[in-house]
Amino acid sequence: MKLVPVALALLVTACAASSPEAPRAAAPMPEPVTLAGTGWTVPGAANPGAAARLEFSTTGRVTGFTGCNMLTGSYTYDGDRLEVAAATTKRACLGAGNEAEALMLAILAGRPRAAISGNKLILTTPDGKRLELDRN
Repeated sequence: MKLVPVALALLVTACAASSPEAPRAAAPMPEPVTLAGTGWTVPGAANPGAAARLEFSTTGRVTGFTGCNMLTGSYTYDGDRLEVAAATTKRACLGAGNEAEALMLAILAGRPRAAISGNKLILTTPDGKRLELDRN
């Protein structure tokens, strides 16, 4: 019957040796991403003043430059989708400015997913069009 005290001693020793698990701190919740009050520019323009850009106000307004024309309107950002209702001026452009405008307007019309990664705003449409802008 010496086994019972030995087994009991081993059990007590094992329990004492294992320290209770420290309570884990809850992982911090990521801060909600917001576009309100931010400005973004499409990188790579030879003339930085002519770079396509977007400015999102805190009141739901969006303004910008498409690479060819000025843009103004309203926006909503719900979850990860950006919805823009905007109008542009009607200046005719050729070359890179026209191509930049066509891409930006197609993406904005496509209710793109919007993600912020560091200092980049990445807009991606369901059909795979993508535009990356740098934070101003």
